Amino acid sequence: MIFTPHNYQRYCMQRMLQEPALALFLGMGLGKTLQMIALVKSLRDGGRLEGPVLVACPASLVFNWTDEFARFA
Repeated sequence: MIFTPHNYQRYCMQRMLQEPALALFLGMGLGKTLQMIALVKSLRDGGRLEGPVLVACPASLVFNWTDEFARFA
């Protein structure tokens, strides 16, 4: 599946690349998970990220992250 970000998502991903630390305060359903997956994929494809990635999220979302990574990364 292909992720085509909205303008606000593209802006957030650009900021994540520029800033050493950043918090995203976006409401439910606005694509925070997909933005992070796209960012990790972009960094890995560009050779800027190697090794495992730690995702800190509530336990109830672990299966969601696993499914989303399988679909989009």
